[in-house]
Amino acid sequence: MKKIFVISGSPRVDGNSDLLAQSFIKGAQEASNEVVHINSYVINLKPCIACNSCWQFKKPCVFEDDNELLEQGMKDADVIVFVTPVYFFGMTGQMKVLIDKLYPFIPKLRPYELKIKDCYLISCCWDKKPSEFDSLRWHMQQISTYMGWNYKEEILINNCGRYQEIKDTEYLDYVYQLGLKV
Repeated sequence: MKKIFVISGSPRVDGNSDLLAQSFIKGAQEASNEVVHINSYVINLKPCIACNSCWQFKKPCVFEDDNELLEQGMKDADVIVFVTPVYFFGMTGQMKVLIDKLYPFIPKLRPYELKIKDCYLISCCWDKKPSEFDSLRWHMQQISTYMGWNYKEEILINNCGRYQEIKDTEYLDYVYQLGLKV
């Protein structure tokens, strides 16, 4: 059994990215994995201001926000999965706020070793061109490398922008199958 931390950045409940996250989680749970899921649009996170006060008060961030949810997920997980739609060539704004809040967990700052070894990316976008994912892919690969994670796999689905357009496609099964095998 693995502990999987799913971070999603979809602002639309039951939108395409949200449905992808739900399908992945279903597969992962059916494979007897423990899954913790947070959505960056639901939790309250203040943006990182680069004050470099990480861990000075025995917690990752000086702000009083929901960062403890992020810390607990990071601390317990074996695997991390990012699910986000592409907004203007990258992840959603709130997902970027959450990514920036990972700063206290970089190897040179964190006071303990993370168990996370593998990182996955699931994303969808409106445009038909696969190149729409290039910036997001590069960004996530850089984050994975910096954090010491293996960038294991990605499922990137283009031409899928209308609300729940993904509902009757094979893509939900693709991410479900990924959840089963992680």
